[in-house]
Amino acid sequence: MATLSQEELKSVIAAGQGPAVFIFLPTHRAGPEIQQDPIRLRNLLKQAESRLITEGSRSVNARELSMSSLGTRN
Repeated sequence: MATLSQEELKSVIAAGQGPAVFIFLPTHRAGPEIQQDPIRLRNLLKQAESRLITEGSRSVNARELSMSSLGTRN
């Protein structure tokens, strides 16, 4: 798994405009745990959406941003 260095993260943040969401989720390659990975991701996206709304984003924008991470739009 490629990891994002502290310098890379700082450059992404410095170049960004508007809200940004970074989600790091270790995933499993095999075994029964792989069934939990999508559920964990969705839970993290919901938390990110709630945080964006709390920080002042409109709920529609927050949902669009978080759901675009899954490649879906609701």
